[in-house]
Amino acid sequence: MLLELALGRALIIVVGLLLGFVAGMAQDNAEEFFERRVRPVLAAKCYGCDTSTKLGGLQVDSREALLIGGKSGPAIIPGNPEASSLIRAIKHTDPKLKMPMAGEKLNEQQISDLRSGIQSGAPWPASSTQTMGFHITSEQKDFWSFQKLRKAEPPAVKNIAWVQNPIDRFILAKIEQSGQKPAAPADKRVLIRRNV
Repeated sequence: MLLELALGRALIIVVGLLLGFVAGMAQDNAEEFFERRVRPVLAAKCYGCDTSTKLGGLQVDSREALLIGGKSGPAIIPGNPEASSLIRAIKHTDPKLKMPMAGEKLNEQQISDLRSGIQSGAPWPASSTQTMGFHITSEQKDFWSFQKLRKAEPPAVKNIAWVQNPIDRFILAKIEQSGQKPAAPADKRVLIRRNV
């Protein structure tokens, strides 16, 4: 009797551990599915309008934002994709909701992936929330590619005879700044050899 009771308890523990392991694998698989199939669709098709800027009235860069939704209510209802306004919008079944806003409908695989993600409870890896969206820091805004175009005056140079166009002044200024002098012009033979 004691042996049967001990075996029964051991079986319960083993079954519990297996269920926990399977649940953990399912969560890992759901998060992997999100990272490989759902997030790329959201990034490619939705982030242009529906991130922290909320140009489309909705934010899709976190699970919490999708649960809150936009003007039409919650965008997703975990476990119920057909009741989720996001699915109605991407399938173009609701005349008031059509996403992406450019009018380009998602393909069937993309729709199926988003539907599967919602059906599985809309998992959203915690690490993804921090990397989502387009939040540009003030330091990043100072980067040259974010600056407005402006006409730059060519710098002053010492060897003005070397300059043949305004771009040459920028090049020569850097050469002179490093304490060097430009190389002499190449003769025709050297130019021909370089081009062969």
